[in-house]
Amino acid sequence: FPEIDRAVVSSTLFGTRPVVHLYQQDLPFTIESRGRTYVIAADGVVAGESSTFTGVDKTILIRDESGVEVKKGARVLRSDDAIFFTTASDILRKKSRGVDLIRLTIVPREAYLKVKDLTYELRVFLDEPADVQMGTFFSAEKTLGERGEKPSTYIDLRAGEKVYWQ
Repeated sequence: FPEIDRAVVSSTLFGTRPVVHLYQQDLPFTIESRGRTYVIAADGVVAGESSTFTGVDKTILIRDESGVEVKKGARVLRSDDAIFFTTASDILRKKSRGVDLIRLTIVPREAYLKVKDLTYELRVFLDEPADVQMGTFFSAEKTLGERGEKPSTYIDLRAGEKVYWQ
C-alpha cells in the first residue's frame, strides 16, 4: 500500500482486539503516462490509478514524456523532485498563480512548468532550489514586461543567474 504513510496499532486495557489507525500519505500529484492516469504520493511513489481514488481533481498534473514505466508501487519521482514541485507550486500560489501542468522530458533533471494564465512554460533544473528559480522567474517577468517583451515558448531558468527565453 504505497499510499499509506504510517500505521499505529494500539490495544485497550479491557479489549481483546487491537485498534489499527492507518494514515494516508499526501497525494499531491497525478501523472499521465501512455494514455493512463496515476496518483503519486508525496514521496514520489505511484499509489495507483486515479480512477480508484476520490478527491484527486485538485492535484498537480504531470505529463510524462520520458518514457519511464509507470505502475503501482513504482517510484517515478525522487522525493526531492516532489518537494521541488510542491515548493514551486506553493510559491506560485502565494502570488495568485498556480501550476497547470508539469512536463517531464527525456532530458535528465529537467522539467517544464506551465503556469496558469501564461502562454509559455518555465524550463527548470531539478537540482537547483525551487525558490531561487521562482524568484528568478518573477524578476525576469518584471524585466521583460518593462521592456515590452514577452516569451512565446519558454523562459529557461536552469542557468542560475542568467535567463534565456524563446
